[in-house]
Amino acid sequence: MKTLVVGLLCLAWVSGCGGPAPIVATATGTATAEAHDHPEGHVELSSMQQKAARLQVEAVQMRSFSGDFQASGTLTYDKDLQVRVTSPLPGKAIELKAALGDKVTRGQVLAVIDCPELVRYKADYHEAETDYRLAQQSLQRRRALALYGDDTRRPLEKAQNDLATARAELDVADISVNVNLQSLRRAEDLLENGVVSKAQWEQAQADYRESQARQRLAKVQVELTRQHLAREQRVQKMGLLASKETQEAEANLERAHERAQHLREGLEALQADPDGHGSLTQIRAPITATVTARPITLGESVTPEEELFTLVNAHRLWLWVSVLESELSKLRNGQRVEVSVTAFPGQTFQGVIGYIAPELDEKTRSAQAQVVIDNPSLRLKPAMVAQVRVVTGQKKSLVIPAAALQKVQDLDVVYVQDGSEEFERRPVVVAGRSGEWIEIAEGLKVGDRIVTQGSGIVKGEDLKSATAEGGHSH
Repeated sequence: MKTLVVGLLCLAWVSGCGGPAPIVATATGTATAEAHDHPEGHVELSSMQQKAARLQVEAVQMRSFSGDFQASGTLTYDKDLQVRVTSPLPGKAIELKAALGDKVTRGQVLAVIDCPELVRYKADYHEAETDYRLAQQSLQRRRALALYGDDTRRPLEKAQNDLATARAELDVADISVNVNLQSLRRAEDLLENGVVSKAQWEQAQADYRESQARQRLAKVQVELTRQHLAREQRVQKMGLLASKETQEAEANLERAHERAQHLREGLEALQADPDGHGSLTQIRAPITATVTARPITLGESVTPEEELFTLVNAHRLWLWVSVLESELSKLRNGQRVEVSVTAFPGQTFQGVIGYIAPELDEKTRSAQAQVVIDNPSLRLKPAMVAQVRVVTGQKKSLVIPAAALQKVQDLDVVYVQDGSEEFERRPVVVAGRSGEWIEIAEGLKVGDRIVTQGSGIVKGEDLKSATAEGGHSH
């Protein structure tokens, strides 16, 4: 009975962290408190106490260590696959062909907008197309007349003057392009600062494009007059006649074609049918995606600044994780990684390191890394918490079980057995973690015997002693 009482008292002392001093039995069977004075960070536990606490002590060894990098973050949409759809011109929504949650394909019509401004743009384009056809007919007629000798002599001096005039017009066009480019850049800066409206910026953009068109026309005119001058010089030497009317028809044809093409491209940019009539324009999906927002309502007036639809394609997601400075060497762009989420335990998804920030956060001493994850089955959802793991290769390292590591005063420590019943708290420097194993850079050597199982009980006794002596607290 005495032996049983002693054993129970010892077990109660070990399991009751923060309790009274150890209880031992006297020769007469009565229990008294045994007080020991130990240096800070030293703990004494008898073999019976160690057995009752189920302590395990193992020798530190060199082991094969994978050097895995592990981190966690929150899944987000791929910004390249998330699009805000707007109307290119002011108007009114007269048809809505996509609803919230609909899956749409690239080019699919989402809405039909009535834009009165389109009427004027289309009229200008159709007029330019008519001018182009008339210029073609005029050139054909002049060439036919030339076959029958219906030509007029073009003096060499007149051809030289035309070339000089064309060059002067090109110089003016170059200056106009530069001036309008500066105005456009200034409008962009002012738009960012909220000084000008988007309409003013669009006008500056239109002026710049118009000056570019005039510049192209001037270049064409210079080239045509240069060719004409060379032809006139040859004609002058050969004594032949040149056709002024034919040359003018060719130049008119080039100008009409350039203007018509410019207006057609503008209408296509507005998602309008250049060959159609009326003021309706169709808003089409720029990507294959799912409609995640549709703030517009039927019959509502819209402007180019207002969002009509938000489209998101979740077939590819992003995961941002923080990488400590000491672990940056383990990662590189294009590196394949494994991703896991709580929703699918035991399953992994493949990802690729897409970007590593070139700068560190001064406070955390870490850099942001982007993991790109293909999600064809759409099982992964934005806002899920995900873990990323990178296997960086096997190496021989000083490795201890994770259960052996404790935290005391923000320091990583282990408890080294110093004699059969003495344990010393020893600070260590952690180099890496991989699952249940920890790589140690400093503080231990091969053969050191450390507490693996039950290290938390030893820590509790260590801190209890330190508190009782007026030393450090938890």
